[in-house]
Amino acid sequence: MDELYSIDGGSLILPNEEIDGGNIYIVKGDKGDIGKNFTILGYFSDLTALIAAVPNPQVGDAYGIGTAAPYDIYIFDGVSKQWENNGNIKGEDGKTATISVSTTTTLEAGQDATVTNTGTPSNAILNFGIPKGETGGIGAKGSDGKSAFQAAVDGGFTGNETQFNAMLAQTPKAVDLANFMTGVLTRTTMAAMPITNAHIVVSTAVATAWSWANTPAAGQMFHILLKNTGSSDFTQPIPNAGSWDSNNEATVVVKVGCYVELSCWYIDSKYIVIVREP
Repeated sequence: MDELYSIDGGSLILPNEEIDGGNIYIVKGDKGDIGKNFTILGYFSDLTALIAAVPNPQVGDAYGIGTAAPYDIYIFDGVSKQWENNGNIKGEDGKTATISVSTTTTLEAGQDATVTNTGTPSNAILNFGIPKGETGGIGAKGSDGKSAFQAAVDGGFTGNETQFNAMLAQTPKAVDLANFMTGVLTRTTMAAMPITNAHIVVSTAVATAWSWANTPAAGQMFHILLKNTGSSDFTQPIPNAGSWDSNNEATVVVKVGCYVELSCWYIDSKYIVIVREP
């Protein structure tokens, strides 16, 4: 079709011969020109200055009017043929937003993580749901640890394993370590003294032979206060032979109402005794 037909009063007028089998053919128009980008071409202090500076504006020309931002944007209108004030193009200041975390919940393994806001868009209060990880597999077997004997050797023990085991056998199994270091045992005789306490007070009116109920562990130390509760002085014998060594102190006189301080250290299978008189 080469002819174009006009619309009259909202109706399309076509000759009968242009209707072919009930079909109406309309010719597509030519492609239009590319539209202009919105560009602010300059700035003036007032509208009078703009009119004086741009006497022949083009439709759509835009200029900023004002002495400081935000400027009012004037656009030349093709219908009214005058400059129209479109206001400034700066938006309102946004509100300061806040974000805070309310709760963090551990979810079962395999669940999706969640974040919910119980506040507002500008004052967010977030609740997190974090799934726990899956149970890991069994790790590789670690290397064997050192034996007690090897640990002792590394710590400075110079004996052999047989000697070490013998020392372990001598260690009192029933000793309460906390009580051994802090408790005080009171007795009335130096004979068959227990090894369960490091601090011992013996109150007696007569001398008695000093002995232990059991063999102490190597390195165990004892502090003994021997008090004379009688009416006369007595002489306490100090063991100084065989497995005892008291630096040639064979006896010590304990005066009425007074204490004698004795220290005993079991080391190298010997009882080392130190005597301190008042």
